[in-house]
Amino acid sequence: MPRAATLSLETAQSELEQASATVARYERLQQSGNSTVTEVTISEAQLALRLAEATVAQAELVLEDLTIRAPISGKLGLSDVNVGDFLTANTPIVTLDDSSALLVEFELPERSVGYLSLGREVTLETPATTGLFFKGEITSFDSRIDDVTRSVTVKVQVENPDETLWPGMTFTARLSNMSDPLIVVPTTAITWSRDGASIWFEDDGKAQSTPVTILHRRDENVWLDVDLPLGTLVITEGAHKLRAGSEITDVNAPVQQPEQS
Repeated sequence: MPRAATLSLETAQSELEQASATVARYERLQQSGNSTVTEVTISEAQLALRLAEATVAQAELVLEDLTIRAPISGKLGLSDVNVGDFLTANTPIVTLDDSSALLVEFELPERSVGYLSLGREVTLETPATTGLFFKGEITSFDSRIDDVTRSVTVKVQVENPDETLWPGMTFTARLSNMSDPLIVVPTTAITWSRDGASIWFEDDGKAQSTPVTILHRRDENVWLDVDLPLGTLVITEGAHKLRAGSEITDVNAPVQQPEQS
């Protein structure tokens, strides 16, 4: 069928060339004063030229419909189509992948939607490259939470210039909520009262107390939200015995030797 369409186009183009040459010849004869070329003759030749142009356009359209072109450049996969097979509009022919950048789609739980923003960095890992991590950016996400899964669909683009990653790979995606460094202390440093949690610290050699908010616990440590200068000495044991203004010393401070007289 493509061969027949090609021949039809070649025939139409030949007829167009002939019609164009006829019009040009009649116009030259008329300009030279030849009375045998009438306006009717030229009009009929011009009509034949327009019909030939339409026939060429139609033949080109038929051939275009029978021509398959790749919409993008990329790598072809294996194909089950053989020469002579009849193809319809919905017949799969071959896979075509541009893997210079991959689009990774995953579901983010409802409790983590506060982390979403366009352009935010996402860390990706795949079992195919154990120990390697890849950075991607959020390009889009859904506008609502799914009623069943209680999650939102997120799409991340990851650059892949060396084609280490293959289309179709499975990924683990991680979103990190970066914040300023938090104070971490042993659980023994926390004291409790009816006003809540607090810690004791050294201020100019005296004990002072300040309320804290516990953000995270792990094993014997707690991470706190508290406004204290960097390097502040925090009392981690025996704090329940302290009173505001009590004299304290750092047991790790060097012992001063008495002066010899």
